Amino acid sequence: MKSIPIALSLLLASVIACAANSSTPADGESESRLRAPDIRGQITKHDGNEILIEETPGENTGAKMVLRLTDDTIIETTDSAPRAASDLAVGRNVLAWTAGPVTQSYPNRGTAARVQIEHSGS
Repeated sequence: MKSIPIALSLLLASVIACAANSSTPADGESESRLRAPDIRGQITKHDGNEILIEETPGENTGAKMVLRLTDDTIIETTDSAPRAASDLAVGRNVLAWTAGPVTQSYPNRGTAARVQIEHSGS
């Protein structure tokens, strides 16, 4: 009979340990901070609520992605200072994370979870 409380105690301890070590994010913002960006490149087009980011601008090679900006999209600098969509100017270098599915087209298309504007050299 004593083995049942011991087994239950071990099971409970295992569940608690697994929950404490879980890296599952609570929201899209946290999740995007836990993984590498989906694309790093230059904004070559900004049309309304969409931006085109190209890894190698002007060439038919490299990653290219059209990202839809939503009210949930986090726009910031690499030091986490908040920015607005109007700061996503053509020519800016950015890192971007997606939320949800991304098409397997060229360029890829998806929804932006977070866009980080890289600091210019000046």
